[in-house]
Amino acid sequence: AAALYDLVDKLGPLNRNLRSAGFLLPFFRDLNLAVREAVRWDRGNGEDWQKRRITVADLDEGICAFSNLDKLDVGSNSLQVVANLPPRLRFLHAYDNRIVGVSCR
Repeated sequence: AAALYDLVDKLGPLNRNLRSAGFLLPFFRDLNLAVREAVRWDRGNGEDWQKRRITVADLDEGICAFSNLDKLDVGSNSLQVVANLPPRLRFLHAYDNRIVGVSCR
């Protein structure tokens, strides 16, 4: 985080390259997507607001853009297949899912 802060501070916040995913995502080393109390409120039957749990159901190829990710926590989600993982990942925490398949590419 310190390296990212120094770079943004030096180059300035108006540089559009600093806002790109290609620039920002490699700075992530630890990503926690585990469901704890993540909820959203949806209009249910047109009258009442309902609390709904937000979960990760799939890790698509976009997760690989986190090219320097060391640790990924996807616990307590609804994953069934793990098919995409960042290239340098060392620790995957995928507890409390219903995983039936893992495919490393």
